[in-house]
Amino acid sequence: HLRESRRLRPTFLDAELQLANVLAMQGRLGDAVDVLKRAEVRHGRTADLLFGLAQVHLAGRQDVQKAEALLTELRRTAPDHPKATRLLADIHLAYGRHLVEQGRAERDEKLLEAALERFDAAVKAMPDRGDADVGAGDVLFWLQRFADAQARYEAALEKAQGERWIQRLIARAAFLEAAWLEHHASGKEDLDRAATLVADVLRSDVKRVDLGLLPLEDELPLYRKVADIYLEGGDDAELASRVLRALALAVTGDESSAERRILAILKVLGPRSEARDILDATLSLRATLRDRGGLLDEARRDYELLADRRPGDPVPRLRLLELRMRAAGAELSIAQGHADDPARLKAALDARDRVSQDVLTLADEHPEHLGIG
Repeated sequence: HLRESRRLRPTFLDAELQLANVLAMQGRLGDAVDVLKRAEVRHGRTADLLFGLAQVHLAGRQDVQKAEALLTELRRTAPDHPKATRLLADIHLAYGRHLVEQGRAERDEKLLEAALERFDAAVKAMPDRGDADVGAGDVLFWLQRFADAQARYEAALEKAQGERWIQRLIARAAFLEAAWLEHHASGKEDLDRAATLVADVLRSDVKRVDLGLLPLEDELPLYRKVADIYLEGGDDAELASRVLRALALAVTGDESSAERRILAILKVLGPRSEARDILDATLSLRATLRDRGGLLDEARRDYELLADRRPGDPVPRLRLLELRMRAAGAELSIAQGHADDPARLKAALDARDRVSQDVLTLADEHPEHLGIG
């Protein structure tokens, strides 16, 4: 049909472009180029012809450089050509992602810098494309330029409002920058910057902070109270700053440094501190680190203390139930290996059922924590 269209209407450029594209997709690049060369004689080197040539080179030989050169030539005469603009941005993005993958695999910083140039070019071609800013942010993240990465993620979020996955990227970059500042601070200004980075993340509408090392979700409301205390700048702001910076260390996996900070904070606070939310947040962070470190008895004591101090907060009770559930599961596994002791197996099953029922009861009491259990 396309060939017939060309025969009946030799000035019908669209038919020639479509025919060339089909030939290229069939692997007949030479035939496709010949079709377009004849079209160029009839129609001139128009924007649509240049776009068609670019498509042919991409479809036929995946010749990205040739396609890019053609699209660049096109946009010099038709800068607002929508299809060319989008295709050029797509090329920059695809090439950038390839360079990121290669650069990370080879640990080659120059390749990552080249990828960043590609993502910047995609943004220049289509300023509204948030995915290009995300790509640039990822490169900056791997280059450990966390503040710059955060800025690019924030730019992406402005273009894609409400995208929670981008908010999590912002949180990741902010916490890593804060942890770096905590270790390399040259003065109070750097420490304040670290605390502010964490506080800003906590006060955003991010629902979860998780770098794969220390996930925070149910505890966020308590830590947000500490962020509020810090940003309000009252008498307890310095203590709140120390808690926020310890939190950054814990979330980024530096648990030993976080534990040292926590111990120092608790010594300053004392067991009956009037800075109630700061003390509770510090105890909560210590309990979480002890729990993850396998110090279950110590973690249990912290959770029990928090449950007494915060009777309306279901999170400490939830953590205690999780400890019981793990213990019940371990005992059940052992009991199942002792077929000659049915009484032990029954006791283990009963213990598991009791803790399961307690989890359901807690979920009924606090429906806002629907993830319980």
